[in-house]
Amino acid sequence: LPVEHGDEIGVLARSFDTMTQQVEESRTNLAQLNEHLESLVTARTELLEKSELQQRTVLETIADAVITINEKGEIENFNPAAELIFGYQAEEILGQNVSMLLPESDRVSHQQYTDNSTLSSSRIINLRRDLTGRRKDGQLFPLELNVAPMKQEGTRGFVGILRDITDRRKAEQELNRLKTTLDEALDCVFMFEPDSLDLFYVNQGAMQQVGYSYDELMQMHPYDIKPEYDEQQFRNLIAPLLTEKESVANFETIHQHKDGRQIPVEIFLQYVAPENEQPRFVAFVRDITERKRIDKMKNEFVSTVSHELRTPLTSIRGSLGLVTGGAMGELSGPVSEMLNIASNNTERLLLLINDILDIQKIESGQMAFKFQAMELKPFLEQVVEENSAYGDQFGVSFVINSMVDDARVFADKDRLMQ
Repeated sequence: LPVEHGDEIGVLARSFDTMTQQVEESRTNLAQLNEHLESLVTARTELLEKSELQQRTVLETIADAVITINEKGEIENFNPAAELIFGYQAEEILGQNVSMLLPESDRVSHQQYTDNSTLSSSRIINLRRDLTGRRKDGQLFPLELNVAPMKQEGTRGFVGILRDITDRRKAEQELNRLKTTLDEALDCVFMFEPDSLDLFYVNQGAMQQVGYSYDELMQMHPYDIKPEYDEQQFRNLIAPLLTEKESVANFETIHQHKDGRQIPVEIFLQYVAPENEQPRFVAFVRDITERKRIDKMKNEFVSTVSHELRTPLTSIRGSLGLVTGGAMGELSGPVSEMLNIASNNTERLLLLINDILDIQKIESGQMAFKFQAMELKPFLEQVVEENSAYGDQFGVSFVINSMVDDARVFADKDRLMQ
């Protein structure tokens, strides 16, 4: 080449060297990129395999039945839990129509999900409903179904998760039975929270007693219907139950009706704290209006009877006392004996009248007894003598067959005579 082109050749040589270097660097980068891509592919494959293993493990160990079906309703997958619930082995059921397991086959949801617009939609639609399942032995049982559409590689179908709810249904039935029983009970039932004292359950009897609706009572507290208590007084009342100093509280108070009427009630209150459950108070309330009315009648009756009987008996007692005391002259032996019996029975009758009054003392725990050591023989002889006239009216005789000499008892003579 001519000398004048030497500079151009140098430039071209340097450019060629640069390009060669860049090609080598590109080759190196490409090799590194390939290596990186290979590592990504390997990691992704391992991740997919791990994910698949995890999914398979979940399907094999989950307690719920997992079933997949195609758009024709044919079963394609059947996990071990499904085998246990339905009683079929997977090989017996694969390829069969799902109606073998679900006799009330959810045609509505099947049509819904086989709609092209639904399956082509990006929205995830799930259906949850209760159905009746059928086991291999023909037994029908309740189950809960969660189903969703799936679309993969041009095919479409459904995946369903089924749960045997036999125990849940049984528990619900028992709970409903208990609730119905409480609702229909004649006594009122109130339940409320220990901290806030908010009512959270009342039965029909409670609503009828106080005249408030269920919704109204759910916004109230027990002390709102007890005019004798404010909140603090009521908390003081239940405090021993919360500290377990007492197991139950039984007391009488007043419930105020929505219209202002006051109703006397007896309350049996218990603090209930079952394991693994929220504690609560349960109050059984009984309307004692009738009891109060009867108590009043009884008291009035006792007062009337005691007055009407005591007056003539006091007169008879006085007259007999004068006669037996000799005020009417000396009496013959048989007459004196009969008058003594009459006098003693009059004393007994007065004691019985006093006993009617003692009923109130017995109820209040204030009954008095006068115990003393006494000889048994003369006491029993007196019993026979004083009751002989009464026995004669019916042709009955009282006889002491045997006696232990010097026997003594510790007793209240008048109460023992009764």
